[in-house]
Amino acid sequence: MRIVTVEEMKQIEKKTFEDFHMQERLVIENVGTQIAEAIEREFLSQQNASYEIVFLIGKGNNGSDGLATARHLANNGHKVVVFRAYPISECSPECQAQLKMAMAYGVVDVEALQVETLQSYFLQSSHDFLVVDALFGVGVRLPLSQHLYDLINFVNDHAKVTIAIDVPSGVSGDSGQVMGNAINAQLTYCIGAIKIGCLLADGITYSGRVDLINGGFPNTLLEKGDKFQITLNDVMAPLQKRSKFSDKKTNGHVLIVGGSSGLTGALVMATHAAMKVGAGLVTAGTWAESYTELMSRIRPEAMTFSFSSNEQSWDKFKNILPKFDAVVVGPGLGLDEKARSVVTFLLQFFHGPLIIDADGLRVLDIPSDAEMIRNRKGPTLLTPHMGEFAGLTKKTKSDISLTTMSSLQELVHKLSCTVVLKGPCTFIAGPTGKTFFHHFPNDGMAKGGSGDVLAGILGGLLAQQYSSQRQGSDFQNEEWAQSILLAIYLHSRAGLHAAQKEGTRSMTAMSILDGLPETFKEFESGKLITASNSP
Repeated sequence: MRIVTVEEMKQIEKKTFEDFHMQERLVIENVGTQIAEAIEREFLSQQNASYEIVFLIGKGNNGSDGLATARHLANNGHKVVVFRAYPISECSPECQAQLKMAMAYGVVDVEALQVETLQSYFLQSSHDFLVVDALFGVGVRLPLSQHLYDLINFVNDHAKVTIAIDVPSGVSGDSGQVMGNAINAQLTYCIGAIKIGCLLADGITYSGRVDLINGGFPNTLLEKGDKFQITLNDVMAPLQKRSKFSDKKTNGHVLIVGGSSGLTGALVMATHAAMKVGAGLVTAGTWAESYTELMSRIRPEAMTFSFSSNEQSWDKFKNILPKFDAVVVGPGLGLDEKARSVVTFLLQFFHGPLIIDADGLRVLDIPSDAEMIRNRKGPTLLTPHMGEFAGLTKKTKSDISLTTMSSLQELVHKLSCTVVLKGPCTFIAGPTGKTFFHHFPNDGMAKGGSGDVLAGILGGLLAQQYSSQRQGSDFQNEEWAQSILLAIYLHSRAGLHAAQKEGTRSMTAMSILDGLPETFKEFESGKLITASNSP
């Protein structure tokens, strides 16, 4: 599913109208029909639903889409009122035509050049308000005027449900930046393709859940590009490769390294996650002084070993590395010099897939370690959250929020590695030049241990894949990327199951592990929980 900048969407529209001979009014009609059906299905058909339906209408294409949607809802028997933020004379010809059609179908038109007009309407009703934002879409000019600022502020304070068409008004479609104020939507219907601003900076929060409305744009135009939302089709290939006739050796052997004193729980969770996704063998390695603590917590299926920072221990460590198909380093590892020595040791002497997570990232020093990472014989994956990413790039989190894409590509290029930047929207960028996004907010996963579970899932899946490709040169970028995307997808879906079972407040990282079996059953049945049921 393609993600676009504003300019890329303009080019898609241009080609649609010129090369595919599609008429703009037909696209508007498609959009109006599809959004009206989605609103009916999601909100208006629910038992005991009783909403006053209000549209905020701008003067351009976004307003036209809103008016077409309002017309279809009115035609289905709903009372719909549109509040125009501009005089009719300032509206585009198409917007004026859509307004005439909407009024003919029973939509009530109100000119709202002052916020008091909207206020008085809201105060006359005791019903909940469902507000559809069709002011700007990608056509916003920031900062907003005082009149529009007041309109948006009032809606944010008084609407029960707020839906944005394309991009919430006040949010930049390219950067996600908000200057002053923006519609705070629970749901955004992006038209044609998801706008990148809905997934960056403040746009993540203000857009809420993001759904796609095709609108009739040609699929051939929407399949190109370098930015994509992860879909089920992207992750099915590695799921289907597992053979019923495999054994534990062909299903991969992963090593998880970490667990300093008091932090062995992180290592345990990562180890258990690798088991849960089907790795044939899993070994947990920790410091000699933490070994007893680890053994009191680890599951009996896991193998274990201990090491210290002396030369004899490193030689032993080095000798066993070739038997592992993938290594994860970092969960609970510690932040001292000996922790750094383990990470640099693995960078130099392990030649398979290496996943560096948590403390493993914090002890890296990119200026001095860049060449070591870049010249590894095997592929490298870094899995930072935003704070760890700031440390790697030597930037502040506020700077990164405004330059996420460029900062991500800069690090990938510098290190010749793959980076999974974790958050409510997770970004996956690698040497292929493509960036994948996974927009799946779940506050229940904003807890200690969630990242350790993901690290174990990644290690377990990559070990399984690499096990059948031990020649090294056959380990293709596309297959590497597919396994990473599958890990991200499994992790979030298991988190969804955990949230639905226990609630987002009560679920823990272990709940995500408990959600993995249900997630695999879901994949096997082909009946995934719909996005509307997400937390």
